[in-house]
Amino acid sequence: MKKSKITLIILEILLIITVFCKPLFNALPSKSIDTIVQKELKENQVASLNYLLKYEIPEGYEEALNLYGEIAITNPDNTSTFTMDLLESDKTTQEQFFKSQEEIFEKSATFSLLSEDTYKEKNKTIYKKVYEINNNFSHFYAFVGAIEVKGNSKDFIGVIGTAESLDSSDDFEFLLSTTDYTKQKMNKAKLFSDELEFTTITVPGDWKRLERAVPYSFYKQDGPNMAYIIASSSNKNERNPQEQYSYAKEAISSDPSADLKEDSIVKTIDNKTLTTSIIEFKDSYITTVLTLVEFNDADVFSLIRIDVVSENGLGYIQSEIDSVINSINLKKD
Repeated sequence: MKKSKITLIILEILLIITVFCKPLFNALPSKSIDTIVQKELKENQVASLNYLLKYEIPEGYEEALNLYGEIAITNPDNTSTFTMDLLESDKTTQEQFFKSQEEIFEKSATFSLLSEDTYKEKNKTIYKKVYEINNNFSHFYAFVGAIEVKGNSKDFIGVIGTAESLDSSDDFEFLLSTTDYTKQKMNKAKLFSDELEFTTITVPGDWKRLERAVPYSFYKQDGPNMAYIIASSSNKNERNPQEQYSYAKEAISSDPSADLKEDSIVKTIDNKTLTTSIIEFKDSYITTVLTLVEFNDADVFSLIRIDVVSENGLGYIQSEIDSVINSINLKKD
């Protein structure tokens, strides 16, 4: 599957469900992940996108909604940005991480290494390099770092930053110093409860959040297989559930390569009525599951779209899809 095709899928998901279904503004976890992690954060600390890291935001920075990474921050005028992610040690080393960044610089610019250092700080070993980058259009500085935390041998934290001024070196140092792991693990199921939604959702282990701006958006990669989830809730008094479901189904099915395999199959689970359609896209190995969840004793509904990119269809991940759909519940008072 080409990356551009996957990107189009994500954009389509955001267009269909976020626009039309967004409110106006068994051994599953019983507490939301945010509630759990808040208990281990110290003053001024915040949690990363998937609650795997905790850090302090440098003064004058805020979360960057349009950047990817476990941590992504920017200053108001976007002249300085930093992203941080967890990198698996058995797939890449610190040396390879730095080398890969230099190869990126080399492709479109000339660069020079201004400084580099390795040092220990409390339970961490920190590697850092600062570069000056020049091309035909701009001149800026790049900050690349790696953080090894004692007791976490399976991965390390990679840091990448760009800035117009070397003054951002202090912000780079601040991030390297304040970032650490939380007690949470990626392979554990997580219950999400966002203030912008009427519902909660539980995702199985190894699913990662996708969009900062879309509370309930997740993805999972298994080798060549990819799966995406996006869910959004709304009030029945503001939007008609069946109209929103039909509009989304018709929009997805309008693609010439779309094949509607199952059309609006209805079943009831507890206090919820689920309506599901399954659409396959010929020659692209994409299968879309669209489900409307209507709560029979509340004026709330949720629309969930799941896209699976796999030559094997839904089979390999069907149980996880069912688990996510069935986990959609009303928020508890």
